[in-house]
Amino acid sequence: GKTYNLPLTVKVVSKNPVYKIRQMRKMIEERGLNTRIEVDGGINLSTAEEVLEAGADILVAGSAVFGGEPARRTAEFVDLMRKYR
Repeated sequence: GKTYNLPLTVKVVSKNPVYKIRQMRKMIEERGLNTRIEVDGGINLSTAEEVLEAGADILVAGSAVFGGEPARRTAEFVDLMRKYR
């Protein structure tokens, strides 16, 4: 059969997105699901570390990367994400 990779996207608009991500990661692991959590919105180096620690797999970080000095910022995000592989 076919395999579908459907990420679970979390829009960071809640008052406590880290809590939501932790809860989702726990639920995914308890059910043995192969699901990735994507976080979109409000991502910068500080929040990236928080959501990665909570269990996020994919980050959407537009202005945090491309808002100025994209090469340096990209390198910083890559270094951070390597810690959570």
